Amino acid sequence: GVQTCALPIWFRCQKLVRPRATSASALAPGLLPRTVLMGAKRLEELRVWQAARRFKLAVYAVVRHSPSAQTDLRFRHQLLDAASSGEANVAEGFHRFLAGEFAHFLGIARGSIGEAMNWLQDGVDRGHYDDGAAAEAIRHGHEAMATITALRTSLSPYTRRRASTQRTKHPEPHSGPRTKDD
Repeated sequence: GVQTCALPIWFRCQKLVRPRATSASALAPGLLPRTVLMGAKRLEELRVWQAARRFKLAVYAVVRHSPSAQTDLRFRHQLLDAASSGEANVAEGFHRFLAGEFAHFLGIARGSIGEAMNWLQDGVDRGHYDDGAAAEAIRHGHEAMATITALRTSLSPYTRRRASTQRTKHPEPHSGPRTKDD
């Protein structure tokens, strides 16, 4: 069976669910994998991808309108790479089809957008453009980061937690009287 979730994306993931009390499921007790479908069928439908793209295009416009930013090759390369990486990591995570991997790449995308916002401020500090020229890009950056955070939060029920799935390496402390087998 397919379980539909009200998340803002469409992709397949495996979720372990307890079978309902029916005669068929009574024959197979325990947890069964069930495919979960979510939100958008195409990458371009994702609000998070759209927000990351708006940010990237706003950064490109800032650089395009600043002759000194265009000629500072190292700065330009760092800023444009960080801005484009946000959108690219959203795309890569979406195409992995697993909630845990998608959440991982969303974290990388958020970091890249944060890095690009830092480079935007550095461009102001270097005198390539003023705060007003970078304001729209920074606004789009905050919007993209908030959208990414919201999506990662909504994916958390569908991702495995490492701490809960790892076994402890140390045995439980001994309780009771010791024997020669201890």
